[in-house]
Amino acid sequence: MNGFVTGALDGLADLRGFVLMAKSPSCGMERIRVYREDGEVARRDASGLFAAALTQRYPLMPVEEEGRLNDDRLRENFVERVFVYDDWCRLIDGEGGLTAKGLIDFHRRHKFQLLAHCQATYRRLGPLLADLKSRPLRDIADHYIRAFMPAMAKRISPGAHVNAMLHLMGFLRDDLGEQDRGLIHQQIEAYGRGEVPLVVPMTLLRGAQSKVGQPYLAGQQYLRPYPDALGLRNRV
Repeated sequence: MNGFVTGALDGLADLRGFVLMAKSPSCGMERIRVYREDGEVARRDASGLFAAALTQRYPLMPVEEEGRLNDDRLRENFVERVFVYDDWCRLIDGEGGLTAKGLIDFHRRHKFQLLAHCQATYRRLGPLLADLKSRPLRDIADHYIRAFMPAMAKRISPGAHVNAMLHLMGFLRDDLGEQDRGLIHQQIEAYGRGEVPLVVPMTLLRGAQSKVGQPYLAGQQYLRPYPDALGLRNRV
């Protein structure tokens, strides 16, 4: 197994996410039993050999166990992270490589996603990018993404989504009529009470952004984190 892992990891660099098999001694993420030579269980909190090596080699890559993806919120979170990670890899590996402008633009388009997932990280990473000449850009980018990706793995509560959507409304308020504003607020509140899925207020916000042509919101990935055809926000 160790020989297989060593040979396999180099070929996985182009992947943007990995789904592992729960309870597998090779691929389980956690709660894997380790046995002594006499057959008795020595511990129950290990990771599978491949899973441990994978997460060590690619610590930023979204990884999830297959059984957990039956949970609507975990599945939506995993797919969202896959697309964010892909965006980051394109920034780092694309033509011209990492630039200060590229890093700032990445933060700008994922700003409301980060706000929804973890306000503490959101507040910390903004100032980190305020002075990109304080140390090498690569060091700042590494610090940034190593805080960003774990924050994105945190579950978003309905209240956090409500907070993020109300922040979005702040950019639209002056250009929308009272009736439109009232309808959007009504559906945001309905989502917060669990009466409608996230797709309902989000669709209204997207429609309002298109109607008024608000340029800053047009680039926010929070409004379109993955293809609509996946229908993931219909169930969260």
